[in-house]
Amino acid sequence: MSAVKSVNGSFAVRGGGHTAIPGANSIDGDVLIAFSNMTRLELSVERTHVQLGPGLRWGEVYNDLEPYDLTVAGGRVAPYGFSANTVSSLEVVLADGRIVNAAASNEYNDLFRALKGGGPNFGLVTSFELQTIPSPRVFAGDLQFESSQFEAFFEAVAAYSADIFDAKSHIIPTVGFARDDATDDISAYAYVVLFYDDSYETEPGIFRRFLDIPNVGNTLSHLTVASLAFETGKSVMDGQGDILTGGTIASTDFEELLAGIQLISEIFEEAVRSIQAQVPAGTFASTEVYFQPLGRDFIGTYIVYAIALTWVDSQHDDVIFAWIEKTVQTIDSATAEAGLHHPFRYMGDSAAFQVAEFFDGYPQGVAERLSNVALKYDPDGFFQKNMPGGFKLSASKVSSNNGVRGVGTESYDAGILKQGDSRVSGLHGFDVPLQG
Repeated sequence: MSAVKSVNGSFAVRGGGHTAIPGANSIDGDVLIAFSNMTRLELSVERTHVQLGPGLRWGEVYNDLEPYDLTVAGGRVAPYGFSANTVSSLEVVLADGRIVNAAASNEYNDLFRALKGGGPNFGLVTSFELQTIPSPRVFAGDLQFESSQFEAFFEAVAAYSADIFDAKSHIIPTVGFARDDATDDISAYAYVVLFYDDSYETEPGIFRRFLDIPNVGNTLSHLTVASLAFETGKSVMDGQGDILTGGTIASTDFEELLAGIQLISEIFEEAVRSIQAQVPAGTFASTEVYFQPLGRDFIGTYIVYAIALTWVDSQHDDVIFAWIEKTVQTIDSATAEAGLHHPFRYMGDSAAFQVAEFFDGYPQGVAERLSNVALKYDPDGFFQKNMPGGFKLSASKVSSNNGVRGVGTESYDAGILKQGDSRVSGLHGFDVPLQG
């Protein structure tokens, strides 16, 4: 880092390449810092914590911890919250080349908090210490439904989201549209991934509405987190283009949540029919929109929606990128008009066109406080100016003075959720990297 800074060079950093923001993990003609070989995994003597290198993928971590009946919160896992909420310490390389260990209990506690949701604005994380979670088995899998069951399916999603009374549970309901390449007809389908953090329960009451809907497929069983991640990650294929991005709705009312879910699904279906008419048959491997309910401990009942596309021919990239931006903006405008839109976005599911407004979704004052931390540890704005791409404070509405603007010094948690906040889930897939 010191060498790059000494020549005022530009650079990018790649963990596993997960961040789908131009310039975030690739660069032409300048320095690429790749963490590919930094795959250390070391379990503490007490087995309560694990040290992870930034080049690891979650599947490797799950597999290595499985013999000990342990796992970690990869992504978002009920009842532990976001993965960032289980981080105990971080080894960080600062812009001036210093290597520091940031933790809640030491002098770098402000840096520690800022890194939990603050993006690539402060330093390079070269090691993560995470709390381990006892997990012999979980009850999980998916239920698959035909479009004739959409009404009952949407009602089940809204009912669950309005009253998430069991913190061991989580759902990822999905609606998809498939094109028959022979006839050009588009058919609809739905499925829900159910997750319950228990080794013995077979019919959790909170899933009753879904279990009562006639299904055409059922993979529910007791299995390890490693096995679950492997199964759910099979849909991600090498050599395909893919993008995952969306927004958020929030309400405490069943009827409002139901209306929001239906509205998003209807707009998405219309948009899918539009893009399918613009590209050749066989272009898309999948076109889906999924919902992730987060519980009342956060901001009321909160549902992240994400549009997930995979396609097979890079010549259509520009058309597809323009389409998805327009579709997300259309959905956000419609949900805002309905009084349901919330500006929060999950960084892992956000796209380049959302960078400028990204930090607007955090609680009031957080973006300015993040700027203060960036100014403290990188007063020259090296990360803002020399590391293109990613969710930069300098690209947001709070930018000024070397790309950042300092205010106040009080501590905060950029990760938004505090340890113990429950009902947040969405286990990251087997081959997903720990960071971008």
